[in-house]
Amino acid sequence: MKARQVSLIVTAMLFLTQWCCHQMNSVHRTRQISGNAEVTHADVKVEITEDEARRLAEEFIVHNGYTDIPVDESEVVLESDDGTDKVEALRLRASTLEATAYEVRRRPDRWIVIFRFNAASAWRHKMPGFSEYLKSNGRALIMDLAGHGLHLEHQDIKLLN
Repeated sequence: MKARQVSLIVTAMLFLTQWCCHQMNSVHRTRQISGNAEVTHADVKVEITEDEARRLAEEFIVHNGYTDIPVDESEVVLESDDGTDKVEALRLRASTLEATAYEVRRRPDRWIVIFRFNAASAWRHKMPGFSEYLKSNGRALIMDLAGHGLHLEHQDIKLLN
């Protein structure tokens, strides 16, 4: 075989390998959105897109009572600083965050989806400098690049304006 033919064959093989990997990435993934709502498909760990990370994070925020949308208390995931009382946790969480993500940041090993605080949240009004604080801070939801391990960070995060 001539060098040109070998080069074409290698190029074709590389293309087919990339195409197969892309097809594998299209397979549905396993994600846990809330405590009992696990959907299992293929067990291939695949990186999700920014839009998928945003959607998963928004669903998590809504399903776990951080917005003004009513939730099913039985499916709420308690965070480590919530204690064991779901009713009290939901009372403190209610309407604290906007339901739509403000920003999505990709890091080498995780997605960070940032939510702005809800300006109408009653308990936040007790905080000195509330209006200024709202303009520059939010909460971050973290997940791995495959969309697993969703959790809300306890510390607030600076917004990139």
